[in-house]
Amino acid sequence: MIVLSEMLEVNSFNGWRETGGIKWRAEIQGGNLVIKVICPRCGRVGNLVRANHRTRVGFRIVHSASGWGCQFGWTQPEYDSLRSIYYSVRKRGRF
Repeated sequence: MIVLSEMLEVNSFNGWRETGGIKWRAEIQGGNLVIKVICPRCGRVGNLVRANHRTRVGFRIVHSASGWGCQFGWTQPEYDSLRSIYYSVRKRGRF
């Protein structure tokens, strides 16, 4: 059921933008600015967060409240697109 509702939300593409082939949108949840991304690896919707592992900055797309998600390091081709999405939203602090 949860996956079905996520897929219906993704297929409508209301407010989704695209950068480097990755669809994303910024929204406010509980007073916090959240970047929703359609994961280029598994196709599920998740929150884009920065993952810093010993000075090498990477990004995670967290798919569930338990923290499960896909991780993208600086050597992967999706890294540049995710980086531009993350910093364009976080530097501006708005949509």
